[in-house]
Amino acid sequence: MSRHAGSQADTGDDRGGAIGACTWLFGDHDHPRIAQRAARLGLDGVEILPDIARWAPRLVGGPYADAGLQVLSLTPDNVDIAHPDGTARRRALDYYRRLIEFAARLDCAHVTCHERTGRARPADAVGAEWDRLVGSCRQLAEVAADHAVTLVFEPLRRGLVSQVHNADDVCRLVDEVGHPALSAVLDTYHLCLEETDPPAAIRQCGRRVTIVQLGDTDRRPLGTGTAPLDRCLEALAGSGFAGPWILECTSQLLAPSLVPRAVDPEQVDRELGASVRWLRARLTGLRHRHPTTATELTNAQRRDAHEHDQS
Repeated sequence: MSRHAGSQADTGDDRGGAIGACTWLFGDHDHPRIAQRAARLGLDGVEILPDIARWAPRLVGGPYADAGLQVLSLTPDNVDIAHPDGTARRRALDYYRRLIEFAARLDCAHVTCHERTGRARPADAVGAEWDRLVGSCRQLAEVAADHAVTLVFEPLRRGLVSQVHNADDVCRLVDEVGHPALSAVLDTYHLCLEETDPPAAIRQCGRRVTIVQLGDTDRRPLGTGTAPLDRCLEALAGSGFAGPWILECTSQLLAPSLVPRAVDPEQVDRELGASVRWLRARLTGLRHRHPTTATELTNAQRRDAHEHDQS
């Protein structure tokens, strides 16, 4: 059975409701130490930003497996799959192919994908760039399908990228690509910057969403800002989403980087620990209000996976 096939949770394991955190929040890339800390914080897994040119999958994944943690998703490096130059675009596509292969070797179900950050305007005509983006995502979805991985595309705020900023954009992209191995990842930090009504945007995305990243205002710990997170969680549950949930909240760092950065580890642990407790309390309430979500989701996944495998 394909793990990716058009669903919002995994079949046959408990990854659907898992809570993880991005490893870049810890500042360095000392995976054995991060694994120990993540386990102590009560996390179920992690989203890893891997240096695929230098690290072997077994060396990255081993410490998390030993700590009883799942690798829920991979964060990509900053490459441009919509670049107008064919050579540059092929390099970016090759990077994602290797990242997908890396994920498969880790038994990791999701690889995050987005436009190159730092280029806020199209490199040439808007339509031409869009067509390249759709074509690249279609190619990578095929690669992901071959490796039983889901490619999840993330809309990012204006000023960071040129095309996919909001629910309208990511729904259009996923629908135009039209492949079951491509879905959407929503980050509440970007969502609340771009959408006037974040819960409505979540409902618009519906079952296209297969993973969610969570951060409060300015990426603060959950429940400490002004983002309407309770309403967002309610909208996600109402749309049938049951996880995985990835914490991407920090008061010390701005963005992912493969370059190690100094942070206060005690503050990182305090903030993530508080966010884990906040989220688990909310999810308990959601399960009481939406008791059939997980069952419905599993049944829908089995149907979609069977249909995809028979095609």
